[in-house]
Amino acid sequence: MDDQQLRSLTKRKLKELKRKEIGKQRRNFNISRFRLERNLHLRHLMAQLRVSITASRLNPYKLLLPCAFQ
Repeated sequence: MDDQQLRSLTKRKLKELKRKEIGKQRRNFNISRFRLERNLHLRHLMAQLRVSITASRLNPYKLLLPCAFQ
């Protein structure tokens, strides 16, 4: 194997490694972004629930009972 072949081989390997690394980063970003959005959504739902409880002035457990027995 001469110098030229060796060089092209290492170039190809480096490209492959870089592509894999970029793919990994992109996947991680998507997962963390999904988690973030889900957490924001849950926080929003909890806030809505709190507001509805204080607005209706009823026992919060009475409100949550149907949810528990689904």
